[in-house]
Amino acid sequence: MYDSALDDYWQPYKADCSLVLSDYTQFATAIVRNHCFSDMHTVLAIRSVVQKLIQTPGIPALSRRLLLLSYLKKNGVYQEPEANVIGRRWEVKRDKSTSKQRQVEVDDIFYYVPIENTLKLVLQQPRSWSLIDRRGEQACSSVVTGWLHGSNGLQLHDYCAATFPLSIPIFVQIYFDEVETVNPFASKMEIHKLGAFYFVIKNFPAAANSSLHNIHHLALAIAKKRKKYTAEAVMCHTVAELKDLHDV
Repeated sequence: MYDSALDDYWQPYKADCSLVLSDYTQFATAIVRNHCFSDMHTVLAIRSVVQKLIQTPGIPALSRRLLLLSYLKKNGVYQEPEANVIGRRWEVKRDKSTSKQRQVEVDDIFYYVPIENTLKLVLQQPRSWSLIDRRGEQACSSVVTGWLHGSNGLQLHDYCAATFPLSIPIFVQIYFDEVETVNPFASKMEIHKLGAFYFVIKNFPAAANSSLHNIHHLALAIAKKRKKYTAEAVMCHTVAELKDLHDV
């Protein structure tokens, strides 16, 4: 009776979680097949763990997903976002102790993935360093082949060469876009719309940055909240981290 009730409880989650694990297995397989990274041992180890979790009998699908996330966090592959306050509002709630309604201040939040954590994950791959360290390249004076060879890139490069002569500077570009998560013609479109902040590493050539794998998530907020409070909280948090990275 207990086993039957437990199985009924897990049933709604099995399909979704199995799909998540299946997608990750396909992703790991594609990485191995395309040789995107040089560290094949890490990729093969993660792929092996995913397959074992999928094939292990008696473990509910949701538990498998939690075990997988735990493994990815332990190995530094999964970067969990941080919750931060984007603004505050007043809301009427019922006090359980007195059964009376009262106004309370509620935090509206956005989720932030530290740039430093993402860069550490990207720079662990030897292939990334070969794309970033292009100090030996000579730019043609009459042809702009990339952002680093343009006026802004050369100006920042000269600043970094004078300020950090022994370091390899890493440049990032941040941009924003709104994301539809439901049918765009539905009545609740605006409620579920999200505002997403991304960044790319400008040291990479255009061919590398054209891939979605090199467009990294920075922050996520509900679009209505972002319009209400503006993007100041997100950008202040981002600029503060960039300043810390600059001063290291």
